[in-house]
Amino acid sequence: MTSLARALAVFMLLAGSCVFTDPHTATRHQTWRLGQVNDASVEVRSRNGSIKVLGEPSRQDVEVEAKLVAGGRSQEEADARQDEVEVHCARESDDRLLVYAVFPEKRRGRDGASFVIRLPSANGARLNTSNGSITVGSIGGQLVATTRNGRIVVSSHDGSADLSTSNGRVTVSGVVGATKIRTSNGRVRVVLADDNAGPLNAQTSNGGIEATVGTAFRGKVTMRTSNGRVRFKNEAGVDVREQLKKRSGSVRFGDGSTQSSLRSSNGSVTLTVK
Repeated sequence: MTSLARALAVFMLLAGSCVFTDPHTATRHQTWRLGQVNDASVEVRSRNGSIKVLGEPSRQDVEVEAKLVAGGRSQEEADARQDEVEVHCARESDDRLLVYAVFPEKRRGRDGASFVIRLPSANGARLNTSNGSITVGSIGGQLVATTRNGRIVVSSHDGSADLSTSNGRVTVSGVVGATKIRTSNGRVRVVLADDNAGPLNAQTSNGGIEATVGTAFRGKVTMRTSNGRVRFKNEAGVDVREQLKKRSGSVRFGDGSTQSSLRSSNGSVTLTVK
């Protein structure tokens, strides 16, 4: 047997074991409505599912939608396990909205929970899922979003953002505060709010970085790539001091001491000021 054939045989064996461990699933959709608490934060913990937190200023209440999937070796087992899934969706003593699902033991590989939260506003969010995308729009405060496998999309965020994914692209627009982005495998595209002075730190091991800042941005930006080029586009014509080589360099905006960095191990890095 050739090495390729052996590799294919191992792959098929592993794939088969993954598929048939819990080939059946049962799905349930559930919705909650809660009162809005101004200046309260949101925390969501999930596994094998996406998270969306969407600010809708015209809303009067908070809506939480859940998609719950339970796996089983038979359909009867999946249905029975689904009946045992519980969801915590409530305000804590500090008014924080905490949402997570509790699955019966023994956990199955296809167990998962996805959540969509729509609310008038939020002052901060802490979001964590082990396998799924995270989407955040039109809220404020300190945002911390972490997924081990999935893309992250953030728009119109009135606060700071700390975003991390092990496998997925990161797209950010309209963030007002300090922004930190990490991905092991994916492209990074970030457009800061026009009045955001920084800092901005973005790192990817495999993918390009495209960053756009406004004329209010200040401090020194260090750019580096191991495979690609670094570029600076001064479309606003602001006064900067730049020192660029093919794969590394820096751009200083004004006299600020803030330090920012854009780093890729495999991909070009482009910084634009508009």
